[in-house]
Amino acid sequence: MQLDGEGRKKLATLATNRDGLSDPKSVFYIRSTASIIMGQYASGKILVFKVQ
Repeated sequence: MQLDGEGRKKLATLATNRDGLSDPKSVFYIRSTASIIMGQYASGKILVFKVQ
């Protein structure tokens, strides 16, 4: 989920199980490409999501 700067209000859901997300371990945002990279613990997979 994406939250506001105070962490109180939900702004958006970025990824769910339908997107292939399962047991996330790490999250990294790359500003230059507007991408979120998520590492998954159990499967060892890395997912890349483009954000707007």
